[in-house]
Amino acid sequence: METTKKIVIDLRRRGNTYSEIQKNLRNKISKSTISFWCKGIILGDSYKKRLKKYKIPIWKKQEKRHF
Repeated sequence: METTKKIVIDLRRRGNTYSEIQKNLRNKISKSTISFWCKGIILGDSYKKRLKKYKIPIWKKQEKRHF
């Protein structure tokens, strides 16, 4: 288990998303566990920019309905 935690932390430091880490480990660990293990990791600006592309603004998610 300790080795898996080290792998998760290393992948996160490299800028991988929780989903990417999960795929890399073949879904053996939940996103909540990954989040808990990576709680104190501070990502650099280049990684933050990379991760921002995965976020979809709320206005794109919601469909406007006209009645």
